[in-house]
Amino acid sequence: MGNGGLPLELLMHTMKFVESREHLQDCSLVSQVWRVAAQSEIFSTITIRNESECRFWDDKFSQSPHLASFVRNLKLRDPKSHASEVDPPQYLVGGGVAERLLKRLTHVRSLSVDSFHLWGMVERQVVFKYKALESLELYNISLGKALDLIEFILELPQLTRLTMGRASAIGRSGLQNALLDFENAAESGIWLRGLRPKSGMIGMPKRLSFLCLYDVEACVDTLMWLTGQAFDLSNIQELCLFWLCFGDDASEISLPNDYFNPLDELIRLVGSRVRVLHLGMPIYTEDEAGQAFTTNDYDVVCTHLSKSRILSHFTELETITLSYVDFDDCQDTLPVALQAAVSLLSTLSAPRLREISLEEVDIKLDLTRNMRGIGTLPEWRVLDDLVTGTAFPVLKEVNISLSIICRSRSSLANDVAGKTPDRPIVTSEQVETVIGNCMPKAVGKGLLTLDMLDKQFWFYKNVHDRNLIIDPKVAVPLDGAVLDAATGPGTWIRALAKEFSPSISMHAVDIAPGLWTSTTAVVPPNVHYTVASVTLLPNDWTNKFDLVNQAFLYAYLKAPDWALNIPELYRVTKPGGHIQLIEPTGRRAKLPSDLAASKIQEVPLGAARMNGSLENIVSGLPPILETAGFHDITVEVKPPPRLDMARDEAVVEGLDYLEILFDAMEDFVISHEEFGVKNKEEYDALRQRHIEEVRESDSPIGVELCYICARKPVAA
Repeated sequence: MGNGGLPLELLMHTMKFVESREHLQDCSLVSQVWRVAAQSEIFSTITIRNESECRFWDDKFSQSPHLASFVRNLKLRDPKSHASEVDPPQYLVGGGVAERLLKRLTHVRSLSVDSFHLWGMVERQVVFKYKALESLELYNISLGKALDLIEFILELPQLTRLTMGRASAIGRSGLQNALLDFENAAESGIWLRGLRPKSGMIGMPKRLSFLCLYDVEACVDTLMWLTGQAFDLSNIQELCLFWLCFGDDASEISLPNDYFNPLDELIRLVGSRVRVLHLGMPIYTEDEAGQAFTTNDYDVVCTHLSKSRILSHFTELETITLSYVDFDDCQDTLPVALQAAVSLLSTLSAPRLREISLEEVDIKLDLTRNMRGIGTLPEWRVLDDLVTGTAFPVLKEVNISLSIICRSRSSLANDVAGKTPDRPIVTSEQVETVIGNCMPKAVGKGLLTLDMLDKQFWFYKNVHDRNLIIDPKVAVPLDGAVLDAATGPGTWIRALAKEFSPSISMHAVDIAPGLWTSTTAVVPPNVHYTVASVTLLPNDWTNKFDLVNQAFLYAYLKAPDWALNIPELYRVTKPGGHIQLIEPTGRRAKLPSDLAASKIQEVPLGAARMNGSLENIVSGLPPILETAGFHDITVEVKPPPRLDMARDEAVVEGLDYLEILFDAMEDFVISHEEFGVKNKEEYDALRQRHIEEVRESDSPIGVELCYICARKPVAA
């Protein structure tokens, strides 16, 4: 089979839109031309964090030299991000391997450098070899100790995208140091503002189309540099600004009157050109006494932007995104996030604005907090009036990404014990209903969309790099049917519905209807929900489904229940249809006994023992599947996720997921003596120790999972 007459360049461009690595690998089997096109995307980005990764890629490109030419994006990381300044990045200690590897990478156009604590000859040789960069990202690098790096930036003739992440021009870190050295920072900024490109590039400043800045609250000199002679910002299309909070000292900070002048000057300079704006701000949610905030008083940047109304200069905006970081991880960020959103959006004058997004908003609830309080926040009505008023006449969407955290701290113990929680579990459906009632005008105009995140599902999906359908050979016909057994909040079936044709009939079943998200804004009309047990499915479903999915029942089904569940799945599966099961293995990872992770892994195992669960899923389920009549049974085991396994964007996701697990397990662990944790103080100490181990010593985050696939015979 050939390439169907498509030129290679078009095929290579098409591969950019293939969603997963597995699909790209499938594309590479079509023909030689498709293989080249798929490989160009598979190897387009590589990350090097240590010597072993450096040797891996060196061996890979030694065996297949042509693959090195596909690497366009290179990410260099020092995993010892808080190391002393005499420690070089670990991949630079491999006896010339790094130098040999980097010489192979001749087509790099995007370079990301993070945490180079030592800036010497070797580091210069690594970075300065790439003269054809179009995109450069610098994180955690003191430019004051690498002034030649500033000159290097100015000598990149094709540079159009620049990201500066905590890369202070004179080596400071944080607002307090910036204020203490404000006079020197301003002097440094004046000097930087006068710099121009050299080596034949005089009169040709860097013409950027994308600019991303972190720590804008503490980089006066960097802002002055960017608005000086070195850069041409007349073509800026996308601008990202991120900043930090300053804690309890914020109320004592006295800013010079002209402190934000460089930031204001940047905004005035690019405001009429920017089409996409991303503002990333921190959130403090309670003070030292535990009193909840409703305004972000510690955020001096947000306060300045609101009071100065400087954002009104973004007159050509089409998209604005506000994202939030829970700085103290105590209460829900919703009240403060709403207040910040209203205060900033109300200053805009953007008649072309089409999309508003609020991202990473956490609703943290336990049994002591009343969910109905969500709907009493006055900012909802203000936001509703704002987005449906005359300020944004062509607005098409207001998207809010929400995470419900700590639905009930006692829910795990109650579920294991087979009891009903003493109060209802907070569900996505309830939150969506409350928010919909708070913004009736936006709902009426079809503007409001809510993304309710199931962090466990997406964390494991991302870290294991798997598709919604595990077996790539499984195909569901356009007139077919799919079942999600024990659907919970319906995360899997809703995600699959977005990928499949609406002609496919989709069903979800669970015994806990309160967990099901049934609003029509989220669930398509071809998805149907039924209250039923996975051990006794509806009689009229016999031979109905082409694909059946079931996940995470290890701690909830007793060992004898599997002998009822699996035959029911067999009965409702069509002849020739498939099932897929995703479960913890039930096996202990081999961990040093002194690690907190060694104790943590006993919690789900202990819960399963108390419930009488199947002892070992890997060895226990396949015989039950075979007895029921399934064929082609496969079992794939994935080890517990670790941060070094995750893609860069999944690291924060993993740590967040870890916090959710600890909140959910707290009452259960303390109330059972076998875990050896007597009180909350000991539990919090265990939590902190485990998080430190995960960050510093490659300790596992979650549990070992197995992915089981099976097929019902056609002749059944």
